[in-house]
Amino acid sequence: MFCLGVLLLSAIAAKNYIQASLDYYQARQLVDWWHQSDEPVSRSEFRLAKEAMQSAVELDRDNPLYLDLFAQILEWGMVEQLGDTTTQIQQAQSLYLHSTSLRPTWSVTWASLAMLKWRQTEFDQDMLMYMQKAATLGPSQPEV
Repeated sequence: MFCLGVLLLSAIAAKNYIQASLDYYQARQLVDWWHQSDEPVSRSEFRLAKEAMQSAVELDRDNPLYLDLFAQILEWGMVEQLGDTTTQIQQAQSLYLHSTSLRPTWSVTWASLAMLKWRQTEFDQDMLMYMQKAATLGPSQPEV
């Protein structure tokens, strides 16, 4: 009976992992398309990407790759004015900070936090710290 319970839990975990991965790749494809396209992001595309990443993060809350992409999508929505800017900024910052707690050496996440501060015109000690961490951890990364 114990083995059956373990097997069932393993099957549920595997299903959640697969669904989170599918959600991530759906959103990733949209973001890649946005980077290549000259067209503005549509409200429906933004909603689709946002919902996919919301699902992925709910299924795997401690995946920094998912957290970063979700934050990027929220930032994109903020720039394109596709939602509540204040809420999106707060959510993106929270996602980036959680990501840095899981992977403190990801320089691009630190740079993204600095960029988010810049977008808010918040030139404070936090922004300086984010920029210093990004520069220290990723001096050869073009994104930084």
